[in-house]
Amino acid sequence: MTGDYIKLLEIVTEPIQSTNIAAIGFDKVHSIIHIEFKSGGAYRYLECDQELYDGLANARSVGRFFHVKIRDIKPFVKLA
Repeated sequence: MTGDYIKLLEIVTEPIQSTNIAAIGFDKVHSIIHIEFKSGGAYRYLECDQELYDGLANARSVGRFFHVKIRDIKPFVKLA
């Protein structure tokens, strides 16, 4: 998959309660977690499974979960 293809995928997002993260979504077919930050940035994290997404969505601290389990671990494509 190329970065351009990943950027064109339509991934449904839902708002989430977090200090820094505005919304998240998951593409099960392509194993991609989509994260929109309140600062305006949006990223797609690759090689993510349903369990990881569920952990993010249900985390007590979404930001902390993101920093420990996804950021600097999973490859990503920056959208905005």
